[in-house]
Amino acid sequence: MTPINAFHSLILPFVHDCSPIAAEIAARQALIEFCVASEWVQFECDPLTIQAGVNTYEIETEQDQLCTRVLRAVVVDESGAELRLSFKTQDELDARYPDYRTRTGPPQLYTQITPDEIILVPTPTVRVVAGLRMIVATQPTQDAAEVDDTLFQRWAEAIAYGARGRLKGMSGQPYYDPAAAQVEMAQFRAWVSRAKLERTRDLGRPNRTVQMREWI
Repeated sequence: MTPINAFHSLILPFVHDCSPIAAEIAARQALIEFCVASEWVQFECDPLTIQAGVNTYEIETEQDQLCTRVLRAVVVDESGAELRLSFKTQDELDARYPDYRTRTGPPQLYTQITPDEIILVPTPTVRVVAGLRMIVATQPTQDAAEVDDTLFQRWAEAIAYGARGRLKGMSGQPYYDPAAAQVEMAQFRAWVSRAKLERTRDLGRPNRTVQMREWI
C-alpha cells in the first residue's frame, strides 16, 4: 500500500501556496473518482456460504476500501459446478421477471440496490459452503490514509492531474485558476478513460463456467 501523501511531490510544486492538508484531501478525492470511474482496483472477496432462503449478502472488502460495484459473481452448486451470474438492474428484473422477489431455485442472476450488498435471483433453496465467489471494484474511503500500490506506480500522473484540477478550481484560494483547472481535469478524464479501457479488456477475457438456460 502507498500513503496518499506520496502524491504530494506531484501536486505541491505546481499549486502555488497549497497546504499539504489541502493537497492530501484533493488527492484522496481524485483517487476516489479515478477508482469509481475506471474500476481499476479490484478485489477478490472471500467466498461466502450460500444460505437456503437468503438472497442478500453483505460484501466485505479490505480495510479502508468500499465496494464500488460487483464485477463478477459466480455460484458453486453442491456438485462443484460453477455458474457465472448475469447482472440485471431492478428495472430489468421488474420488467422481465416480475415475481423475482418470491422466486426460489438455483441463482442465475444478481442485482445490487446498494454497493455493499449483492442480491441473488432466484433466492437459493440449498446451503452451499463457500458457494458465492465475487470480484468487486473498490474505492478508498473518505478517511483512507493508503491506497493500492498500482495507483501510484501506474497512475500517479493521472491522479495528480485530478488533484491539481480540483485545487485550481477552488474559488477564493490563492491558487484559483479556472482555465488551468479545466486543462488539468481534461487530462485527468483522458487518463481515467485509458485505465477503464484496460480494465474492460481484462474483464472481457473468457472464463470457464457452466452456462445454465435462463429461466422465464
